[in-house]
Amino acid sequence: MPLRIGKTAVLLVLVLFLAGCAVRGTFSRPAQSPACVQLSPAQQYAGQVLSYLMRVVLGRAGPADLRAEWSCRGLSAPLDFEWISRVMLEPDRNRSELIVFDTRILGISQVLYHYDPGLNLFKGINGRQSLFPSVELIALRLVLLQKMNRGEKIYLQGLLDRRAMLLDPGVTISDRDLSETGLSEDEMRLIRDAFASDPHLFTYLFCPSMVSALYEIGAVAADSFVSDHLKADTPPATPCRFPAERRHPSPVRIALLPSMAPELYPIRAEGSVSGAVLIDDEAYRRFSRLLKEQILQKARERLGPGRLQPDAVVFSEPPDRPIVVHPENAEAVLSGFCPTADFALVLLGKDVIRCFDLGAQAEAPGRVNRLFIDITDIEHAWIEAEIDRVARFIALRLGVVGGTGPHLQPECLTEAAKPKKGGPPSL
Repeated sequence: MPLRIGKTAVLLVLVLFLAGCAVRGTFSRPAQSPACVQLSPAQQYAGQVLSYLMRVVLGRAGPADLRAEWSCRGLSAPLDFEWISRVMLEPDRNRSELIVFDTRILGISQVLYHYDPGLNLFKGINGRQSLFPSVELIALRLVLLQKMNRGEKIYLQGLLDRRAMLLDPGVTISDRDLSETGLSEDEMRLIRDAFASDPHLFTYLFCPSMVSALYEIGAVAADSFVSDHLKADTPPATPCRFPAERRHPSPVRIALLPSMAPELYPIRAEGSVSGAVLIDDEAYRRFSRLLKEQILQKARERLGPGRLQPDAVVFSEPPDRPIVVHPENAEAVLSGFCPTADFALVLLGKDVIRCFDLGAQAEAPGRVNRLFIDITDIEHAWIEAEIDRVARFIALRLGVVGGTGPHLQPECLTEAAKPKKGGPPSL
């Protein structure tokens, strides 16, 4: 009996100890992560696209000649959700008070609305899509823009601690609420009205890709929440894969990275992609096959008859999850995700490339040579310059003893930024 009592006491002490740990753990991270798991897989991918689009519409990325306009459009707009709604939804209102009529973001916007129609002005109701984002997104942009213009920052930890208040316009705002979030009363009311109107936008704000983007452009402070989530916004753990069996001793490795494109990640009837897995559907196989064939054919022409040995050029297998690559994160993603690649071809949806500033990337290409390619241009044979650039790189690499030729500057990045045949889309 004493032995049983002793065991029972030990068990009770252990239970109390573990309970104490659980309580301490709860207080150390108090319901702090409405993590992206609350979003569907399609919405998680949309969050990555949105994080780049927010950089563009805040004037911190995208075409250099429009950054100044995006950086100031809406600086004097009142922070009133009802007024913003009227401007965007009522006829004959001047929407240019709030947004830049920038046709170069149409391609990436269409990708975003494909994966989450709720971020569109019409929210995808009855299949309708507007050219413009939702009123809630515009409201969030205005707050961020005006804060950044004054050199002020928002504290995400403070916002996260007040999730219930931010989703309920009836709760009184205290001075402590304002000081711990870094917001004025008008800013707090506008954000609260936006989140109450569209609660799932709140979750987007706390996804790692969005946290990283807002921190890098100076919109949010480096509090504990931000520090933790910056560590989570890293390239996928599994690197891109190349065929293991090959006959050539030192092949040229070319990574094919499908990025922001609706054609490559089809949405199922339930409104989500299959987990975090890239669906290697018919469209992707067609685009990648054509691209490989064009590259190899041009390489044979450069090297001469019979000089392109089997497996001298190998292409990566499709990644196991959607990946978003743009000029601002390309070096980090390619170094982490494709450490063994010699060249990377980033495949984009129609006109997405038009929202990039590729000139600066051509001047500082980084370790891995790279090109951004519009997948629709592959079928229309509008990428002759890009194909020739890759083929020249292959020829130089294979033409040097040991297979380690010079690092080729991706000169045709600026070519890729030019409008394609048929002209740009119009508003």
